[in-house]
Amino acid sequence: MGFVGGIVELAVATWLFVLVIGPVALLLILRQPADPRWEPMPEDDHRLPPAVRAAFERGKQQLERLGFEPVCRLRGTMSVPVMMSVFADRQHQTLGLVEAAIGPRGTSTFVELQTSYEDGTKVTTTNCRTTLGLFTRPPGHHLYQLRNVVDVARLVDAHRALSEAQEAQAREEPPLTRADLLHRLARDRRIFYDHQIREGILTPTRDSHLLRPTVDSAILFTVKLLPPFRQIRGWLRDARARRALRRAGRDG
Repeated sequence: MGFVGGIVELAVATWLFVLVIGPVALLLILRQPADPRWEPMPEDDHRLPPAVRAAFERGKQQLERLGFEPVCRLRGTMSVPVMMSVFADRQHQTLGLVEAAIGPRGTSTFVELQTSYEDGTKVTTTNCRTTLGLFTRPPGHHLYQLRNVVDVARLVDAHRALSEAQEAQAREEPPLTRADLLHRLARDRRIFYDHQIREGILTPTRDSHLLRPTVDSAILFTVKLLPPFRQIRGWLRDARARRALRRAGRDG
């Protein structure tokens, strides 16, 4: 018991140490641009990392087979550099984004689908494997994370079913030009950040061009990122997505 007790004490001490240092690190490091700037990317951009290039080409082929048409490619910076290849499905009034986020642990690529409605409702479905949910969602914004759905056709089918299940007003037309897309991105980001500020999650820095976490949210973020809470969050998000799919008539 002495050895086991020592291991337990060490684990608890480490957990408590991270719980103290984590919020301080987040307060010092985590910054979100209040007004993210997006730059156009040419189709033949040779600066693309090979993994991103392959993800963009694979996503393009898969989405075009499903009725999506290309809009543009963009490069910007959120908390980490982000690149996206954007497509629009006119029939189902849906945006399809093949995204790449370049973080400290490497490059993460995933597909995200968005359907917006005139009453402010928004349905987002993604196969991003990173557990999401640090921030709160604005009212009427529904995020479904299907981490194990690699097949884009299955992801699109799930998103269409989840969108049809919403009792909302008419759908908004997806942006078909880069100018319209930039306007949509700026509007959605403004709605998202205004909600975070109202909820006390983020607060403007002194120059107001950047947003940082509040002390309370830095502590909350740290707890959410620590085991076992990170794993529990993932399980709960998976369970929520399965329930929503079953209600929409799809296998969870």
